[in-house]
Amino acid sequence: MIGVSIWFAISPEAWRSFEDRHGPIQAVGIFVLVAAIAVLGLKRTSVAGVLLLAVGVIPVAVSSLGSFVGLASLSVVSAAPVIAGVLYLVSARTAERPPPPAHTGTDSAEQPKAA
Repeated sequence: MIGVSIWFAISPEAWRSFEDRHGPIQAVGIFVLVAAIAVLGLKRTSVAGVLLLAVGVIPVAVSSLGSFVGLASLSVVSAAPVIAGVLYLVSARTAERPPPPAHTGTDSAEQPKAA
């Protein structure tokens, strides 16, 4: 996907003519990569989060260097991996924290009362 993004940044007209003949290859490629990375997230959440962020941000960033025409559809497709990547990283971060101490069942005299 990075190679396709670089091609789009260097020669946007050539990429658009190629995509007009063959279909939305960049958007479909991002979707396929995101699906595979999401499955990876079942076992390696933090790695999948970083990869999802990369798949979502790098094509938009590199493509924006060349031309802003056609960038809207790529941005829409890339929004889901970015959101999922952030959620995966938050999930991995919270999974690393130790659980809160268990309630010991002490009498209510020690507990502060709600006003």
